[in-house]
Amino acid sequence: MKQPDYEGFALAMCQIAFEGSDADGGTIQELGLEYGVLHTEKFNPTRHKNVANAEYFEPGDLVYCFVGSGRAVLRERE
Repeated sequence: MKQPDYEGFALAMCQIAFEGSDADGGTIQELGLEYGVLHTEKFNPTRHKNVANAEYFEPGDLVYCFVGSGRAVLRERE
């Protein structure tokens, strides 16, 4: 598996802003997948207790999750 490209993802997000646009959730998810920052998993209520709006998901629905240590990288920067 390739390493997540956080720098590329951040630059893509900045480019959207520099162009005077906004990035909605769908755009962020698409770019996250493209740059390897996110991946999809089938929703499992036991495993995905911290997914936002989990009460609206059914088992087997696709959810977006950070790849590997994505959360750890974010925590390191806090």
